[in-house]
Amino acid sequence: MADLLTPESIEHYSLDKNLWPTLMERLQTEDNGTKYLEYLYDYIKKELASDLRLRAAALVLMKEVGQHFDIYPPQIMIQGADIDPNPCGDGGFAVVYKGLYQGKAVAGKRPKADGPTFAEPHRMAKMFRREVAIWCLLEHPYIQPFIGAYALDGTPAVYAVSPWCERGTIKASEHVKTLSQTHVNRWIFEIAQGLKYLHSCGIIHGDLRGDNILISDDGKVQIADFGLVTYSEAVLGTTSKELQAAGARPWMAPEILDELDIDLRRTESSDIYAFACTIWELYMKGAQPWPGVFYPLPYKEVMNGNRPLRPSAMPDGLWDIVQKCWDQDPAARPHIDDVIISLDAAHIN
Repeated sequence: MADLLTPESIEHYSLDKNLWPTLMERLQTEDNGTKYLEYLYDYIKKELASDLRLRAAALVLMKEVGQHFDIYPPQIMIQGADIDPNPCGDGGFAVVYKGLYQGKAVAGKRPKADGPTFAEPHRMAKMFRREVAIWCLLEHPYIQPFIGAYALDGTPAVYAVSPWCERGTIKASEHVKTLSQTHVNRWIFEIAQGLKYLHSCGIIHGDLRGDNILISDDGKVQIADFGLVTYSEAVLGTTSKELQAAGARPWMAPEILDELDIDLRRTESSDIYAFACTIWELYMKGAQPWPGVFYPLPYKEVMNGNRPLRPSAMPDGLWDIVQKCWDQDPAARPHIDDVIISLDAAHIN
């Protein structure tokens, strides 16, 4: 086991997925899955902050080990949370509860017992573990903070605990309809910075939109539910028809819509497309793209290269950025680094 707990070994196994079955078999034989996951978590957190390529690969390895052994890194487990048993929010694959931890309000998120495909509960938990494995190592001012994982005594329930955001999402906030353009522009720049961080970690958000962006108590954005669609697709085998029912369709890039009945490939470019739609959403005071237009008309419009009309208050510089970001061709859309440079040049910050 000692030879596995070295930087060289971590790099060796992280960068070659073909070696994973051998690693899992050895960890299984030696009953050391938890010990290995504990070491891997610490190594990623302490040693790979600047090596983004290896960090991204090691994150994937960590979630695979956790999923294989049905475990979490011991360091992220917390005690003493008090979670209200009555849910206060509901997403496509998870339920949100309000609670208290160390005297502060928190949100506890756990997988549903069923889902759009009525997958068995252990498969829902599998998807959830994959998300937690990524989320627990993310640290950025514009990403929803992860406090820890809380296991409810006497039950198989595990909650992903994060600070409670009383102001809700940028879409649901009572303030979004009265915000100044300056404030909206600041939120747009913060979202872009959060998205840049995720992409630098090798993470595709997969479902960027107003409903998945919270507002902290000090008024800053916090991107949430990153990777949920990507991981639920991989783990649960859900089809895109089921994903569209979750409300993501108006933010979907054309290359995803074009493959609704076949496959779903979310990329950095599709995140950039969704970011453009989110900018439009903010400038339209929280309205959904293609408001009042029902399927299949929006689908046909997007596939024909059409986009929502320019919001009257949107400045020229920002409109130019939006048009580039929701280009029909994924390869023509700018990288998030270039988006941020353009936003800064247009004084959208």
